Amino acid sequence: MEKLNKQEILQITRKINANNFYDFMERYDLTYGELLGAIDFQIHSSSSLLMENSLRNLLKQKQILFCVNDKKVGLFADFHAGHPQANWDYIYRGYDFCFEEGIDTIIILGDLLHGPYKWASNNYNKAIFQCYQQLVELQEHLPKGFSTFLLGGNHEEEFYKVGIDPWQQILSMRDDIFPISRGRCYVQFGNFILNLNHNLPSRILIPPEMDCDLSLYGHFHTAFIHGRKASITTCSDLKLTKTRYKFTGPGFSTLTDFDDQLQLHGYTFEEDDIVLQSSKTYQKKRKTSTS
Repeated sequence: MEKLNKQEILQITRKINANNFYDFMERYDLTYGELLGAIDFQIHSSSSLLMENSLRNLLKQKQILFCVNDKKVGLFADFHAGHPQANWDYIYRGYDFCFEEGIDTIIILGDLLHGPYKWASNNYNKAIFQCYQQLVELQEHLPKGFSTFLLGGNHEEEFYKVGIDPWQQILSMRDDIFPISRGRCYVQFGNFILNLNHNLPSRILIPPEMDCDLSLYGHFHTAFIHGRKASITTCSDLKLTKTRYKFTGPGFSTLTDFDDQLQLHGYTFEEDDIVLQSSKTYQKKRKTSTS
């Protein structure tokens, strides 16, 4: 909990409802996901069964952040722009592929930016300089002509440590990049509910795990599928040192809505080609609604 203390959360959750939800976002300067996280925190802290049930119903009603109306989207993760091993060539090729496939919407599952390097963490001026360098690099190099939705990852959190709000900076630079949440959010994709994830420090308020049709993860830098959970590999040359999953990057994925099922395709880069590496089909888990 960075922005709110326990007393403030209690004050919010005693009065919040579906009609004044956005008023509390504005009053306390919270994102959609942070407010859902505050509600979830109070659910697990409350001694009142009536309040707990009321807040659970509000969570279910408000869990969907927005709807994606496209039939096909591109899924990317962990560009780490600013890192020496970040590879814009892969990013360009991935975006070119999406363009050729008629994809207009891109979802990035965290760590678009790398943040200050560890060796600069004790030098405030160097850390700030690196952060602004990366924002300029993003402004100049991230392909345009798409609607790119950005989930905040743990490396975006590093910007806040030196007093820079990366969301505000990105929104002031580009009108085609849309920061959507920090760590987790739920979106409706056709008839399906997607759970978008990137690991964050436990002190950050994020929405709770809730029922969904497919959970998509950044952060792990590798592609893996376990049931209805899928990790999207990094789109850079970053190496892994500790992981229980096999390193399968660099690459990206696409997700297609066929009304009654989803199709997830995972791609990797080989020499001059983009190669289909994996494919998984998901049936609709349950009826979904944004109401």
